[in-house]
Amino acid sequence: MSPWYVDASALLRILLGERGPRVPLRKSAVVVSSELIEIESFRTLDRARLDGYLSDSEVAAKSRELM
Repeated sequence: MSPWYVDASALLRILLGERGPRVPLRKSAVVVSSELIEIESFRTLDRARLDGYLSDSEVAAKSRELM
């Protein structure tokens, strides 16, 4: 089975509950990503906080989900 590549936008779509297509993964699926996905995701959450889309507590909760 070939690995599925997941980028930050796909991860954040799930984390933030946004609409859009999702790849149906099986439990046995191999998922890979860039080492940058963590940095990109945390920066996006921080930008959403600074822009007023997420509160401090929402960012904290989403950050815990990322870890």
